[in-house]
Amino acid sequence: MEKNKRFEEIDILKSFGIILMVMGHIGFTNIFDYYIHSFHMPMFYIISGYLYKESNLDLSQYACKKAKSLLIPYIIFAIFHLVCFYIMALMLGNKINELPLVSIVWFNTDNMPISGALWFLTSLFFVDIFYYIISGIANKRLRYSIIIVISLMGCIIPYYTRLPWALDTAYMGVGLYAMGNGFKKYTQKIRRGKQLKIGIIALIIGSILTFINGYINVRQGRYSNIILYYVVAILMTYGLYVIAKQYSKYDNFFIKELKFIGKNSLVYVCLNQIVLLIPNKILTLVDNKVVLLGGKVSVLVCSLIILHILVLILNKKKLRWILGKI
Repeated sequence: MEKNKRFEEIDILKSFGIILMVMGHIGFTNIFDYYIHSFHMPMFYIISGYLYKESNLDLSQYACKKAKSLLIPYIIFAIFHLVCFYIMALMLGNKINELPLVSIVWFNTDNMPISGALWFLTSLFFVDIFYYIISGIANKRLRYSIIIVISLMGCIIPYYTRLPWALDTAYMGVGLYAMGNGFKKYTQKIRRGKQLKIGIIALIIGSILTFINGYINVRQGRYSNIILYYVVAILMTYGLYVIAKQYSKYDNFFIKELKFIGKNSLVYVCLNQIVLLIPNKILTLVDNKVVLLGGKVSVLVCSLIILHILVLILNKKKLRWILGKI
């Protein structure tokens, strides 16, 4: 396989997660939110593990590489949202306080200015570093034991306290990341026809288990039954992966757009909430349920168009540093 070849099915899979995330931020009923929270953020940890490549870099070099691609965008977008937040507060005559700034530099899973999804960037940074260190352990049994212990810690810690920079979610994410790395080896071995059948079964079972398990919210550190949480995450990710792989061979406008969203998922994660800010305020004024649903669908489509345009702007050569592409 060529060094720089993209996994287009993974781009489509990421686009599924992005679209579900945007829909969740718009608010498509409580049941819908309950359902997608069980797998759409966990899926991104699994995808990251799928894309993990062994590196000859030492730890400091690897950390710098990941800091450039994750922490630089985090800092830039966090400051951008903070400035917007304070400008709006001044315009509305609200009191200025330091809590949003403190959230950015410390406990970023709550009280973030406008874009609450930015916590995922610091979380993924630490997951990458942790897994890089753990994967260097030669003893396979010890390596798996450490992954299990750290993952369980990440699920249990939020019941007692939260850690800065989304570290507790990073501990939890190590297990999903490792699953994603193993998942890649599994999908390369299984036959396409058989894969489709297993994928559909996985989606059905995962969907059922979602409602057997309790409410999930990774940002809040809520996992309900830990075993069911991980089982649902891997089943739903695999099922959606199968669908993504089936359609990745097509080349129509819709599939191209999904690949585009997945390829540029960072911008969608960082900017979707500020794009939705005013439309969501307007939607709160609508009482009719049918009109409200139509409005939400319209907001979804329009926000994806706006985000597409923002991607094109930010991918200009002079602006790519904002996305950590230096």
